[in-house]
Amino acid sequence: MDSTGKYFEKGDNADGIGAMTNDGEVIVMVNTSSGNPALAMSVRAPSGLSLADSAGTYHYVWAENVPATSYGTITLDGAGSGTWSQSVSSTGSLSSGTLTYSLSSDGVFTATQSNGYELKGAFNSDLSVLTYYSSALLNNTYKGFGVAGKQGSSLSASNVLGDYYYMGYVKSPASIFGQFTADGKGGYSGLSKLEGTSSSAFATTSGSYTISSSGKFTSTTMISGYNGVGFITPDGSFMAMVDTDISDNSISISTAIRKSQ
Repeated sequence: MDSTGKYFEKGDNADGIGAMTNDGEVIVMVNTSSGNPALAMSVRAPSGLSLADSAGTYHYVWAENVPATSYGTITLDGAGSGTWSQSVSSTGSLSSGTLTYSLSSDGVFTATQSNGYELKGAFNSDLSVLTYYSSALLNNTYKGFGVAGKQGSSLSASNVLGDYYYMGYVKSPASIFGQFTADGKGGYSGLSKLEGTSSSAFATTSGSYTISSSGKFTSTTMISGYNGVGFITPDGSFMAMVDTDISDNSISISTAIRKSQ
C-alpha cells in the first residue's frame, strides 16, 4: 500500500488493485487478472457490539446476477427487526418489505427479508458501513452483493471534495479501477481503466453530482461512463453507487475512497 491508500495484492490465482480509507475502516479491491473480473470489500471488525448499536436508517446499493441493480433505504430498530424499500431499480419495478436480523459482538450481520432473501455481512467498527451478500440462493438463481451506509444530516456537495480512487464491477463483465477529482461544488473529472479484460485503454470523463442532506448521491456520467445513484458516508471518505439504466445493456455497482492526504 502506498501513502495515498492505494493497495496492491498479488496472489496465486488472481491479482488485485484497490484502496483503503484513511482510517483503515474499509478496503475495496478489484481483480485485475484477465477473464476473472470481480469486486471485493472488507471492513475493520468491531468489538463489544450489541443489537441496539445498529439502530438507524441506512442508504443501500445492491447488485445481483439477474442482472439487476437498485438503490434504497434500510431501517433497523436495534431490536432485531427492520424494513427495506427500493426507490430506484434497473428493473423498473420497486419493492419493499420487512426483515429480521441479528448482530454479533464483532459486527457479523445476518438477516432474512420478507421477499425470501437471506443476507450475511459485516459492519465496520463505527457501524457507518455495512457490506453484505445473499447467503442463500433464491429460486436457485439470485445471488447478490450490497453495500449500505448510515444516513447523515446537513450534508451537501461540499462533503465530496478532493481526489478519490474508484473501483467498480460492470455487467460486461469487467472490473474498473480509476481516479477522479471532485470540486466540492457538484463537478468532477477523472480517468478509469477496465481491469481483468484484454483492453488496455483508459477512458476520461467528467460530470456533475448532487448530495442530499442525508447523503444520497446522484451523478450524471459516473466515472465509468454511466449515471449513478448511491450514498456517501457523513465524513465524505467513502461512497457506493449503482448504475440502474439498463437501456444501454450495461449496469454496474461501484465504490470510491478518498485518497489519504
